[in-house]
Amino acid sequence: MPAPPSAPPTRLRRLRRRLIAIVACYAIAGPVSQKAIPGVDEVFPFFGWSLFSRVPNLQTRYEVEILAHRGRALPEPVPFLRAGTPLVRGDRYVAHKVIAKLAQAHQEGEADEARRLRRLLESNYLARRVEYRLVAESFEPLARWRRGEIRERRVLATYHTTRRGR
Repeated sequence: MPAPPSAPPTRLRRLRRRLIAIVACYAIAGPVSQKAIPGVDEVFPFFGWSLFSRVPNLQTRYEVEILAHRGRALPEPVPFLRAGTPLVRGDRYVAHKVIAKLAQAHQEGEADEARRLRRLLESNYLARRVEYRLVAESFEPLARWRRGEIRERRVLATYHTTRRGR
């Protein structure tokens, strides 16, 4: 006659209880966070499903295009991130953040902040005697990735660097 099944070891029992408690808390936290925190549209908030729930999603990206250098117009506008060393310098990633803040300040009508950010951009990242424009592009990421499609393109402002020399 077979022996009756023995109870699992106490360590395994504790692990099983903890696992059940974690899953229960996780299942409760998702719907609670959806009600308690405005803007949360995920049922399970601890990992990022938002990549899938928000596609297509209209995004706006800001860019600086260089139009002329030392009084000479360039054959075509050069995007800041693709411009060569004579036109731009410094950390382009940080500069791109400054560009985004400049565009936001410009759109919100914060003239003093826009002037401060413009001076920062020109003194740290652009060559002297450069004409450039601030551009906003709206697009859906998948459409842009697949077909290069941009929904809207607006020129926010055109500037000349205020520094002289070189």
